[in-house]
Formats: sequence, structure tokens, C-alpha cells
Amino acid sequence: MAQDDKLFIADRGEEGRWFFLLHADFFNVEGNRLRGKTRSTGIVSLACLNLPLQMRNDSAHRYIPYIIPGPYEPDAKVAAHQHILHPMLSDIVMGYERGFRPHGSHGSHQSVQPYARVHRTAVAMASMDSKAARPFAGLLDVTSHHHCFICRCFHKFHMGRTDFENWVPADDDFLRRGAEMWRDAKDDKERIQISDFYGTRYSALWMLGNWKPSKQLLVEPMHIVFLVILQRFFRDALKLDNPDSKNKKGKGKGKGKGEGKGKGTGKDKRIETQLADDPKASRQVPAIHQHLSRVAPTSEQEMKALKKRISGHKWLALVYVCNNLNQFPVGKRGGFLSVIPRDKQLTIAAMADTLVHWRMSKPLTPLRRADIDSVDTLNHVQLSAREVITPSWITKPPFMLGTKRAGTLKAAHWRDLYSIQLPLGLVTRWDKDSPIATANVDDMASVLDTAMQLVCASIVMTKDSLQPSQRDLYRNCLRRHVDGLKKNFPGFILPSHHLAFHIYDGMDSFSTVRNWWAFPYENLIGRLQRIPTNHKTGELEQTLLHSFYKGANFRQWLLRPDCPDELKEMRDILERAYGYNKGARGDDQEIDNMISTPPPLELTRAVGRSDVKCFSQVAAPRGFFNTPTAIAKGNSYIAYKPDGDSRGDWAAGQIHHIFQLNGRKKLAIRRSIGVLRPDPFSRYRRLGFDAKLLSSSFSDELEIIDIEWAIGHAARWEFFEGLAAVVNLARVRVLYSD
Repeated sequence: MAQDDKLFIADRGEEGRWFFLLHADFFNVEGNRLRGKTRSTGIVSLACLNLPLQMRNDSAHRYIPYIIPGPYEPDAKVAAHQHILHPMLSDIVMGYERGFRPHGSHGSHQSVQPYARVHRTAVAMASMDSKAARPFAGLLDVTSHHHCFICRCFHKFHMGRTDFENWVPADDDFLRRGAEMWRDAKDDKERIQISDFYGTRYSALWMLGNWKPSKQLLVEPMHIVFLVILQRFFRDALKLDNPDSKNKKGKGKGKGKGEGKGKGTGKDKRIETQLADDPKASRQVPAIHQHLSRVAPTSEQEMKALKKRISGHKWLALVYVCNNLNQFPVGKRGGFLSVIPRDKQLTIAAMADTLVHWRMSKPLTPLRRADIDSVDTLNHVQLSAREVITPSWITKPPFMLGTKRAGTLKAAHWRDLYSIQLPLGLVTRWDKDSPIATANVDDMASVLDTAMQLVCASIVMTKDSLQPSQRDLYRNCLRRHVDGLKKNFPGFILPSHHLAFHIYDGMDSFSTVRNWWAFPYENLIGRLQRIPTNHKTGELEQTLLHSFYKGANFRQWLLRPDCPDELKEMRDILERAYGYNKGARGDDQEIDNMISTPPPLELTRAVGRSDVKCFSQVAAPRGFFNTPTAIAKGNSYIAYKPDGDSRGDWAAGQIHHIFQLNGRKKLAIRRSIGVLRPDPFSRYRRLGFDAKLLSSSFSDELEIIDIEWAIGHAARWEFFEGLAAVVNLARVRVLYSD
């Protein structure tokens, strides 16, 4: 709504109305692997949503109001982030309520009458990862009981709920009231009580009169899905992270300084705040619960063994579990969110003994996890990573994924791994119709379905186009995945699983996740990290900002229509060298390459003419199509619609010739031959993983098709003698619905 209670866009009249996406994040300006709140420099940026996606993600059209000096992040407990956003949001509010008149704007009348047109601004949405979104929005950490701000699923007990039909939307007025009460509180004690009840502190975003966090603060899909859910399922649930490491059992047993007696933690400091600052301890909390969920000890020796296993975890993780269970050493009491950490009786040994005695009093049945041969599974997934042939625009994961040699996988690696290599590796190993299925294929059926539901959800989520049926398919796949986790991996439920359901709400308001995911902003941070600085905190921030704006202004000049042709050629070289548009479009957009030699004989025989122009490569929906003789062989494998029927099923083939006939580009392909045997991928095609089991051989005859019939590239893996798995990589639409 506009300031006059009319629609902001529909009732704009002659005014210019501009929507912006707010993004903020913290990063290590040195670009190394050392991260944390004491090694952070911040960035705040605005992207104009009125612009096309390609322009919006171009640095020439990105606005960075300021870079937040490091090396320490602002203190979230005192809502220090509000002071960072306040100056910028004051300008946004002024532009929303009063508007502004620039000297010149679009329209021929502006050349006669400057300052004639009024423009107004508004923040439509904010997209950040959880560690940035919570403090900037004044919300408690995602690990707290107030883990969700979009619905009223309060308390961690409800993190694993999948009955999303019964979820009640959050009350934004309730959050606003709590934020204002926190701002006006007399002391810190009152503020703690308010934040515990309302789940919020104050944020400068409440300056926006129309700010509704339940609708405008989006769940950022890149971090939530790719970097948390997909990664943690691979590492912790399937246990494909160094499964053959001999030292894995001893990992994480070291005690830091003062852990035994809780020294240095601060009196009455909130446990959840401490846990958020210690990722290692937070990862040990589910492990402690798993120890307590196994069969109760029946002998003194088993009790000692259980106590030894529990004692191997960090002091903070034990305090957190004791606090949740309200079980402390004799004479001590836990609070809702805090304890007295300096107390000498809260030692690791005392708490472990208390938890063991608590377990002896509970007649709980053991929670059994699926028994997975992680070593064999990882070897097969690594094999698929090495052998699957993909087009050049796919970000292939390291061949030694799952080991330390693979290094740190980026979000693009996890996205493409779950789109191609991992599902191919799991289905060919755990499906009963696969010719290389394992002996325990029946036991792995439920685990395979749990994994493939997550695969399908991540694929459907990233489609370029979006339909209501696809949003419903995404949410239903995610529900079946979470239900499968409860059955096969008890205790493995994260706050991100609940938040991922609310990506559906973002799709409802802002369409495909490509409109708000963080890939373009991570690319921007990467460019800032590559700018040379003097490495002096307080000076380097100014260098980064000024260097960015110099480059952005220069690029704006190159994009002007009156830019000289020589400089336009320089612009094209810069775009290819630095990938300005790759993050926006997801392709390479190479130009067509014509072959000067005469057409081959087999092509002239197939078309019946010799006056054809041949190409080595042409532009494709992503990247480019080329012949097998080119460098990128994977670009020659395609999925296409025979006879151009968009409603029919697709076929797979390999391009052998690209030519132009009567002014139209065509492809000469050899089709993949089908097989007469059960297809292990068929049950997942309607859910989004569009793969087929075909013969590894191709037809001897050339099939001539229009280039428009090719719907995209295909990944291909000859995993068994005479058989190949082919995955349709077209991201335009889902060919099957649930």
C-alpha cells in the first residue's frame, strides 16, 4: 500500500514507484577459512526489483550504502544492528512518504522540465541467511525456542512438525509490540523478560510503517537448503563425511580452557546465546540425546560406558541438555534459558552422572537409526562424480567428495550434487530394479525414499518457472522427507527443516526462489574479497566501497547506448573474464561458431542437400550446444521432444551436426536406444528427478530436428555394461506433477 492507502504500483499515476530487496551479511574480508563474529566485515546492499533479473544482479545496478567495519560483528543482545540500518531506512521512509524529484528521469518531457517527476521507494522484502536475518530484524537466534517468525510453532518440540495445514500465521502486531516494549524497557533484566516472551528485540526495520516480517523477511533458500539441510543430511545422516576415518570416534573430545568448571562463560549468560557462538557444542547436542535414547544400561559396566560416552562431549552441550531436561546435580536447578555456569558443582562428570541416572529411570525404547554402509555408498557416489558426463555450465563436485581432500564445498556444488551425482549413485545402489543393487536393498528402500524426497524438493525449488502445482509438490516432498527422517534417522531434526517449509510462502509472494536467493550476493562478496587492500581495519572498508563504486560507475558507462564500439568490445571481454552476467543468467551465453569447411557427407545425405551452413556450437537455453568433436563433450548430450510435441515425453540423444537450412537452425542427432527392463528411476520422475534408464548405444540413423525441439542438456552415466542413466537437466518446468 502507498502512503495514501492506495495500491503502490497500480495507483501510481505519473509517479515512479520502486521496490527494493534488502540484503545484509558478514564475511571475512581476507577471504580465508577463518570465520566467526570476531573476524567479520559487514555489507548492506539494495537491489531494485523493478529491473529484470539480469540487470538487478549486475554490479552496475547494485546499491551498497555502506560497508560495516570489522573485525567484530555488532552485538545482537543490545540490538546494535538497528544503528547500522537507521540512516539508510530513514531515506527509504522519506522516499516512501514524501517522494523525491531527480533532475532527470525516463520520459522525453524531462528534457524540457527538470525535476518534474516524483519517485517513491519501498522495501518489498529482505533476504539474508539466518545468522544475519535474526539480528538485523531484531529476532532471537534460530536455535532458540522462538525458531520461527512466520508461524506460531513455538518451542523446539515443534521443529519436526509436518502438519503445515494447521500452522497459524505469526502475528506481526505482536512482534511489533514486543520490539517497542524492548526498546522502551528500563534495564537489561526487563529486556530479557520481554525477549523471552515476545521472541524479539528492537530493529530499525520497524521504522517502515508497512513492515511485516512474517511476509517480507524471507527464508533464504541457498543457506537453509543447500548449505544446511543438504550438507547436514550428507554428512550427519548418511554419514558420508570421512566414513573410514580411524579417528572419528575421538573427534570432538577435547576440553577447552575452563570447560570442566564453566570458567570464562560469564555469570547468568544465556545458554542458547553461548551455544550459538559455539558450533561444535551445538552439533554435540543431538549426539548426547542419541546416547540417552538407546537401550538403558543393565549392568554397572554398561553404566560406566554410557557415562564415558556422555563425558566425551563439551561442557556447554551437557549444560544445554541438562537444562532442557531440567536435570542437574543435587541441589542445583535449571532455568528456562539460563543457569549459573560458574557453579563448581556443574562439572562434566557430575552432569554426566546425573544424565545416566535420569536415563535409568526412563523405560524408553531404543531409537534405532538406519544401518548404512557409508564407505561403500560414498565410493559409489564418488564414482558417479568422476564418470557422469555433464554440460560445461554444471558445477561438478570434487571427485574426492566426502573426504578432507575435497576441501569445502560451495552451495553450487551441493545444489548440483543433489541434482545429478548423488541421486544417480543412491538409486543405482539401493533400488531393487538396479542391476548393481546392494544385497540389503530391501532395508535401504525407506532410506532411499527419504533421500530422494529431499532431492526432488531441491530440484523443484530451483526451476526457472513456477506453477502452483510445483509449489505444492515442493512442500509435499519436503514433508515426506522429514517424516522419513523421523523413521530412519531419529533425533536428526534441525530448525532449518521447519524454516524450509516457509520457502513455500516466499514462492507464493515472490515467485521462483531465483528472485531472492543469495547466489548473486555471495558473488558480490567474492568480488569484494578480491579487491586489494592494506589489511588495516578501519581503512580497508573505505577502500572496498570506493573501489566497488569506481568499477560500477565504469560499467554503467560501458552500458550506455552511445558507448564507442571499441569500448563495447572491451565490455564483452570484461564480462567473460569476470563473469558479470553468469550469476544472473546461469549460463555462458557463447556466440554461434560457424564452420568454414564443407558439410560432411553423411549430413548432406540425411538432408538431401549440400547448401547447408554448419556450426561447431550454438547458443542453448543454458550454455551452448556443440558436436562431440568440440572440447566440451557434455554439451552434445541433449533431451528433446520428438516431432516438437510439447505434451509428449522427451527423448535423449547426442548431437552430431549443427547446421542451418532455409534460415532455420537444426540439429542432426542420434537417439539413445531404449531397454526392455524395469526402470529404477521411473518412480521419481513425477516428483522432479527426471531420469531414464536407457541403452548405452545410439541409433545408427541421423534424426533431423529443429533446434527449438531441444529442451535442454542431459547428464549421462554409463554405470553398467550396456546401460546408461540419463538425466534431463532442463530447468524450465517440471514435466510431471504429483
